[in-house]
Amino acid sequence: MRAQSSIELFLALSLFVLALYWFANQAAFAQDTSKAMAVSQQVGGLASDLALVTGLACARLQAVDYALPEFTDGYAEVDYAVNFSENRVLVYTLDYYPPAFSQAEAGCTFSKENTPLDGNAGVCLNASTWNAPYLNASEGSCS
Repeated sequence: MRAQSSIELFLALSLFVLALYWFANQAAFAQDTSKAMAVSQQVGGLASDLALVTGLACARLQAVDYALPEFTDGYAEVDYAVNFSENRVLVYTLDYYPPAFSQAEAGCTFSKENTPLDGNAGVCLNASTWNAPYLNASEGSCS
């Protein structure tokens, strides 16, 4: 009788430990998912904002200074890069899992010499140069 009780107690404790392990995994998954969703929303928002600003700069043939924001997943800063290619703005995370990527159609065409820019810096979107249908994006201030 004592052997049966100890086996039952062992099985009950084993099931309890397994249930705790399962709940801990579910909580960690929910936290990772919410962090990834927050970063993905920031990436998508920046891509659409930059597409709007570049369209306005091209329409008015002006140079615009744009300060890139900092991305965070709620706990730490997330590094990202911005790439201007043809008529698209690409924003993507660097060294972050799961990776976030977004692109938006811009209102004009970017010049070929644009290179990817690191986030958390200022960007000069210059459409006031002699090659008017093209916009040049460079790191730093326009002035």
